[in-house]
Amino acid sequence: MEHQAKAIIMTIGLRGDPWGNVLDALKFDLASLKPDHLVLIASSESMGNARRLLEQVGFGEDRGEIVQIADANNLDEIFKETNVLIQCLAARGYRPDQITINYTGGTKVMGSGAVLSAVYNKIKELRYIVYLGAARETAEAPKRRIVSTRPSAVFAYQDLLSGRGMLMDLRYRTALELLDRIDEDFLSPEDRQRRGDLIKLTRAYGEWDTFYPERFLEVYPEVGFGPESLQPLRLNAQQLALIQMVADEKQQGRFGPHVLTDLFNNAERRLMIGRTEDAMTRLYRVLEMLAQWVLLRDYQIDTNDADTRRIPPRDRVAFEALRSMEDGKVKIGLRKAFELLVVLDTPVGRGFQQSATLREFLDIRGQSILVHGLRPISAEDGQCYMEHARALFQIEISDFLELARNLQFPWMVDRRPPTVALPED
Repeated sequence: MEHQAKAIIMTIGLRGDPWGNVLDALKFDLASLKPDHLVLIASSESMGNARRLLEQVGFGEDRGEIVQIADANNLDEIFKETNVLIQCLAARGYRPDQITINYTGGTKVMGSGAVLSAVYNKIKELRYIVYLGAARETAEAPKRRIVSTRPSAVFAYQDLLSGRGMLMDLRYRTALELLDRIDEDFLSPEDRQRRGDLIKLTRAYGEWDTFYPERFLEVYPEVGFGPESLQPLRLNAQQLALIQMVADEKQQGRFGPHVLTDLFNNAERRLMIGRTEDAMTRLYRVLEMLAQWVLLRDYQIDTNDADTRRIPPRDRVAFEALRSMEDGKVKIGLRKAFELLVVLDTPVGRGFQQSATLREFLDIRGQSILVHGLRPISAEDGQCYMEHARALFQIEISDFLELARNLQFPWMVDRRPPTVALPED
């Protein structure tokens, strides 16, 4: 099928090629391209060749032009001039996907600068004329062959790397959009496999991060993990078993140490990527879940319908005052749940009572722009609240640090600031 281009840029040199005059070689390509517009890049020494080519192909001022460069061996200048040239063509209505560059002529530096500009501007195609040997040329066996390269192949690989980076930054939707639009024709068989694996990993981790560990476990086993670049995204058998425990607790309609740890990690991931307000919303919820878990596990007190008979008589009246006039239930929020844990003299209740920082967190969160106020929480304050909450969880979950490490996304484990000893409040 005949190849056509709207506009073609050609670098022009002085010397001929192994099979004859350089102009004949370029005319050979122009005959197949049939461009609407031709631009020749020439040095002061090769201007004569450039003018002769325009005359021989019959391109007047309306269809052909020459751009002269000062130094045929200055890569920076050639790169910049070619960029300007492509921008000028764009101003005339030629999109990058309508522009082709033939870099056969000129110095190696001229060709290199033109190629770099082609890749940078994402043009349609790069072309180079190859000499096939000294055999007699016929229509069936020409001495010349066009080697065509599409810069899009470079960007396909770049998009592959970018998709991986977006996954690791928890930008699942953007990563999937980028990976989905890659044309596999530009990829090697190995990179096609990597693309498929990255799509599966993005979907899997996206499911886990939005509280569907069971869906993660369905997709994750399909990943091949062949390329070395995917190894940081890989989990070991112990980690997969822990995710299964999260899924089991969730499926059973209860929460225990695995669900709590997973949600804590979810909050911490938000903090790592700079989404402090989202992190604090999740931290608030997981602290509430911690209190609910201990009250239900040890005292059979359901915070959505508390049996006040299980509360010591001297404190029962205060909780009875929370009974709803609508459904007659006593519902206990986070603050009251921890007050009850203090009343019951539990270790986690004492830990909360002793932490002025966590009590401050409840007040500050209420003033947050995502709750009732207009005050954003700083990243530094968010990290402080997270560290104090981590210490609180260790009271009830003895292996919390190890569990949190094994239930965290593997590439994010070392992104968290190291745990430090907390000052006494």
